[in-house]
Amino acid sequence: MCSRLIVMVLFLGAALACPAGGTEYQENPGIVISDIYSDISSGDVLIYSENEFRDMRMQIQLSRKDNVLQTVVIDIDHIRVGSTTMKAFSWDIGVTEDGLYTVTASIYDNDQKLTSVTYNFVHGRPAISSIMVDSVSSDSAGMSVMITPHPGVPAIIDLTFMLVDGSDVIYARSMKNVPVHTATTTVHENWDRILDAGREYEGRVKIDIHSPVQRTVSYVKPFYASEKVTITDVFRDRRGSSITLEGESQVPFEGYVRFTVLEPWNDPERTVQVIEQKSPLLLSGDDETIEAIWDKPLEPGKYRLIIEAAGSGGAVIDIKETIIEVEERRVQQVPDNNEENDSIIPGFAGVYALIALISAMLILVRKHRH
Repeated sequence: MCSRLIVMVLFLGAALACPAGGTEYQENPGIVISDIYSDISSGDVLIYSENEFRDMRMQIQLSRKDNVLQTVVIDIDHIRVGSTTMKAFSWDIGVTEDGLYTVTASIYDNDQKLTSVTYNFVHGRPAISSIMVDSVSSDSAGMSVMITPHPGVPAIIDLTFMLVDGSDVIYARSMKNVPVHTATTTVHENWDRILDAGREYEGRVKIDIHSPVQRTVSYVKPFYASEKVTITDVFRDRRGSSITLEGESQVPFEGYVRFTVLEPWNDPERTVQVIEQKSPLLLSGDDETIEAIWDKPLEPGKYRLIIEAAGSGGAVIDIKETIIEVEERRVQQVPDNNEENDSIIPGFAGVYALIALISAMLILVRKHRH
């Protein structure tokens, strides 16, 4: 009985150590493929290394019924001791048939195979799902996925967001046990890596659905990284203008803000002021107040104010237009000091005269009595 229990424990341990849907072949215990996922369009591989390796390659094959449909080779430049590395890949096999597919991932050091894993998936036979993925988007700030449960079928899901540069997964984060109730749920993930302007990246999301049938779906959304800012909180008057500039990209914004004041109701239109202010570096979530003071206060009238946020290359990223209305200033009349005294003194003089008259009458009354 005891020996059977030991065998069962060893069997369960071996099963848990292997990736779902696959078997592992291992020559060198110093490096293993700890997880693998694939569907008919793309996949990812998680590698763990106990030792340091350089200049290796990983070969990934997609096959059906022993026919190799496509092979992808990924270079692995460097893996540090005790580190985990994630790689992503894509398939492009054109017309596909329904049925079982096999993915084999192998790591080679020169021509020596160090480790290998196989993974099976079924394509074209949709399983019952408790959710519907309505929309997926990604850009230089992050990635969003919109999920709706089937009516009356709430679900618990796990999500893994990945930012991919070539075949390198440069950012990954998982969210466990996300509830999807009766309403549509939008889940968003912000990247925390600095991106290069003009470079193509991929946003990937992998969704593990636990019930009623265990299944995994993934979505890939490529994008070109670019600077992005938004102008908010516009203030303006006869003396100047200020705005709040908000960063909305992981590409650093290194541009400037241009304030242009026009008199469009003149014929021809006249430019009154043009002021450019350099912006500090901004990333997603950053904001900064940018101010401009006119060379001299604006004269009474109506002006058009154009505020442009331009990137390092000069391209306008965001623009706001508004009106400045300067009214005639009312000048208060300040009374002259002499005039003020003249208006006050007569009143007091009358009081003094009345007091003197009463005093004289009292003196006469006293004399008459004596």
